[in-house]
Amino acid sequence: MDINNIVVRNKASSYPADGLVCATVEGRKLPAGIAAARVQVYPTVTDALRAVNSGRADFIYGMASRLELDIQHYHFSNLVPVTLINDRSNLAFALSRPADTDLLTILNKAINRLSPMERSMILDRNLISIGASQLSLIEFIYANPVAFAVLLMFIVLVLAASVFVIYRSHMRAALMQSNLEKAEANSRAKGEFLSRMSHELRTPMNAVVGLTDLTDMMEGVPDNVHENLSKLRAASHYMLDLINDILDMSRIDSGKLTLASEPFSMDYMLNELLTMMEPEAQRRKLTYTLDKKIVHSSLTGDVIRLRQVLTNLLTNAFKFTPSGGTVLLQVTEEAGTDETAAFTFRVIDTGTGISTEDQKRIFESFEQVGTSYNKSQGTGLGLPISRSIVRKMGGELEVRSQPGQGSEFYFTVPISLDHPGETSVSGQENQPDDKLLDGVRILLVEDNDLNAEIAAQLLEMQGAKVSRSVNGRQALEQFSESRPDEFQAILMDIQMPEMNGLEATRAIRSLDRPDAATLPIVAMTANTFKEDVDAATEAGMNGFIPKPLDVNYLYRVLQELLENTKN
Repeated sequence: MDINNIVVRNKASSYPADGLVCATVEGRKLPAGIAAARVQVYPTVTDALRAVNSGRADFIYGMASRLELDIQHYHFSNLVPVTLINDRSNLAFALSRPADTDLLTILNKAINRLSPMERSMILDRNLISIGASQLSLIEFIYANPVAFAVLLMFIVLVLAASVFVIYRSHMRAALMQSNLEKAEANSRAKGEFLSRMSHELRTPMNAVVGLTDLTDMMEGVPDNVHENLSKLRAASHYMLDLINDILDMSRIDSGKLTLASEPFSMDYMLNELLTMMEPEAQRRKLTYTLDKKIVHSSLTGDVIRLRQVLTNLLTNAFKFTPSGGTVLLQVTEEAGTDETAAFTFRVIDTGTGISTEDQKRIFESFEQVGTSYNKSQGTGLGLPISRSIVRKMGGELEVRSQPGQGSEFYFTVPISLDHPGETSVSGQENQPDDKLLDGVRILLVEDNDLNAEIAAQLLEMQGAKVSRSVNGRQALEQFSESRPDEFQAILMDIQMPEMNGLEATRAIRSLDRPDAATLPIVAMTANTFKEDVDAATEAGMNGFIPKPLDVNYLYRVLQELLENTKN
């Protein structure tokens, strides 16, 4: 049989040409038609092809199938095959001597019996099997270097883009987390600052208001002194209102304004408001009236915030209404459900009125529309705070006014109905009787000497017997050493050295004695935020009295708690 021969040359070589180096295999000679300046012999076909591929030889001559198989297998990229016309070599195989005679005979007979066509088919089938191996990844890379380079670059770019996106996402998440932690830290710092400021401002105010009440309650005080004390009390409450406005606005800005949900009496709240505002109306020579058309009085909501809004609106109405004018507080109950009722509140005055331009800015923080100093007193926060509270309640504070024709501020809010007879402390309409604390032993826990002296005198004026502790640890020891039921109530300050009021209350409640769990413990503190009230309740306290002390509120809270304990 015979098979095609080819020449495989280096890409940089030109065949045929003189001066070329031919690579060949040991035992193989070049035919007469192949010329070379020098023949370099190599032990195997693969070694010869490597020499041509690297440029150490210019070409190699040999059987096409054998050369092409190595070129494919070893990915020689610098080789170019040159087909020769009518250049074929005989193909044969042999048995090494001494050969098996029987085997040799069988092989010879088998080959001789094959027709030329059958021999060609066998040869072609073997050649196809030699070159028909599957294309591996490495072979593909060698066969398509440009495509592989483009694909590799694309993959690298995709990976780089993915890494960049992931890195940027992580950086953004880290930055957001850092900003969140910073914002939370700032919020905590702001909250702690406001709490400290509230405590530090209310503590001296408690002394001012308390001494004013004590002096006013003394016997034989001249009328002119009573009048001066009344003015001092009004100025103190005005200063307290300014402090509350600033603190409330800060809490609104930080999103910490919350509403309580407690039983209260609408009738009592409105009558209390009428009693509180009438002296100011008389001083300004105004006619102040209350018009209420309500069906339900026992409600559940935040009576303190509702009263704060109405007080702000009435104070503004008094301020901008000249002598001889009128101010009307109108409360109407609208249609509701079995669970809630809608209440519309209107404050109508015959004052100077508000221009259309000013109506757009009076609800903005620190804005005032007064034309004189007297009319512009205050922080300019009353209306913004009131609008925020009304919105929190589910309504909208609005105004109707024209210059010279007075103003009307109004809003409608839904308020939950309460079961009849369930009224809170703010729903108690009876004023405390004289000596309502007669014989009651009270443990007063207060680190400030002046505030302790004022509170003790206010309690002793109602017949109470007061013992004092200067901090929570001393209060715990004093109560632990006392006889069961020796004390009927504890008034506990919150912010104290050694052991604060919350820790002392928890320790007292955990004592193994029958009165430790039932004894009324009331917070009496200058820390007055909602979270302070919640913390006091969680610690086991039964009531909360803010400083400066409202003496009537103090008496009512103690009276109610003592009556509940007896029952």
